Amino acid sequence: MTPTAPNDGPGLLNLPEEIFHQILDLALPTQHLCLQRMIDPVGPHPPSGIPGVLRVSKALYEHAAPIFYSRAVLDVAPLRPPSYLFNTLSGPSLRLNLRTGLDILFASCNPSHLALLATVDIWSSQYDAVNAEAYEALLGWLVDNTGVTHIHVSNRLMTRLRKARTDLNATWNLASRTPPPTLARTVYIYSSNPRTPWESLRKAELNQNLKGRYLPTLQSHIHQHRSGNDPFLDPRWDIRRSDDQHRLRMMDEAASCFDALMAADPICSTRTPPVGRYLYHVLFVLDPSHHTLRTSQET
Repeated sequence: MTPTAPNDGPGLLNLPEEIFHQILDLALPTQHLCLQRMIDPVGPHPPSGIPGVLRVSKALYEHAAPIFYSRAVLDVAPLRPPSYLFNTLSGPSLRLNLRTGLDILFASCNPSHLALLATVDIWSSQYDAVNAEAYEALLGWLVDNTGVTHIHVSNRLMTRLRKARTDLNATWNLASRTPPPTLARTVYIYSSNPRTPWESLRKAELNQNLKGRYLPTLQSHIHQHRSGNDPFLDPRWDIRRSDDQHRLRMMDEAASCFDALMAADPICSTRTPPVGRYLYHVLFVLDPSHHTLRTSQET
């Protein structure tokens, strides 16, 4: 993703600043960047190659690269877990393997350039179901390693997402903290459909298990930046018939934290996505400098 730049000095840098930036605007179109082989038949977009202006000189590269990467779109897919882990991604060490795989995949990329990427398209890289925990591990990695604020999920990937789960102990532990952690960033995730087929089938069951409680239309996650954890899903989207009154009270306290974050966010309130897209998920990224969010394995 990072070109090698020569060291000679450019004449372009001697131009008036306004003309220089106009040239860069024309020479640096939005580019799709991809390091994986995608199976998704409608994507990813074919890359057009590194713009020639980045190869003119080292000095010009230093001016142009931040603009190029801040405009670029990263095409990426959740990593496929080994078959023996496909339905057993329940412990933090197993989920960590997926993040390690992403670290290896992007090892050749300049971290400062990754940090500039603000838009990501998530595609499918397999024919069968994508475990939701692999998807959530990718979300966590993107938040920790890029500047992502907008994500677009392909329809094919949505039809294959399965088994989203939350960590009730962790989300309750967060909601019970005083004062609450500080919101550092919000990531908006769009799709061409409002729900995956699996979520649509489960919605009636979830409403029944909630026993009159409110199930928000918009799914939300909470993620503590660079905590090592995956994002935590709103626990109402993992309510179970076996949950007792104690767990339901914990869920109510945790859900109030998600509701407060959504109510304070103007985009979540107005729900004005791009034309032809739905606001599918929202990911609230918390500042880790205030509190450390413990997982259920630690409580």
